[in-house]
Amino acid sequence: MKPLFAPLLAMTLFAMPVMALAFSLGNKPYVQPVEGEPAAEVSIDPDVGIVGALNFNEDGCYIGRTGAETLRVHAQRKVHMDAKIRIARETCTVTFVFTPQDGHQYRVYPGLEPSRGGQCSMALMGKGPDGANEAVDVQPFEMRVRGFGCLRASE
Repeated sequence: MKPLFAPLLAMTLFAMPVMALAFSLGNKPYVQPVEGEPAAEVSIDPDVGIVGALNFNEDGCYIGRTGAETLRVHAQRKVHMDAKIRIARETCTVTFVFTPQDGHQYRVYPGLEPSRGGQCSMALMGKGPDGANEAVDVQPFEMRVRGFGCLRASE
């Protein structure tokens, strides 16, 4: 038992200041576009999950998230998002980044990939002002620790 106690104590002592820093900074939600700014809409079926737009500071560190069934996001620039998906009794999170086009509506469609052991997946479909649906190319990303108290998106 003694060999496990020291690493556990050290890990706890390290984690406490990191968690305190995160809680003290709080959640700084993604700032959605206001009327007149180029915008797009991203949604998901509310029975299946929720989409979130992630917010980063000028150094690229994660500072917060805004989640909803439908979100307005800034168009013509990259947006980092996640989809918290419920399928059967499973819940998972898929992260992705893409550049929305002004006036477009996007819909997240969740799925499972049998070839990857039933791992969660998603597809993004976009509808432009002309009403035509098309698949949207999204890139996955991971959140990685980069320095003390800084999580960054790694594409």
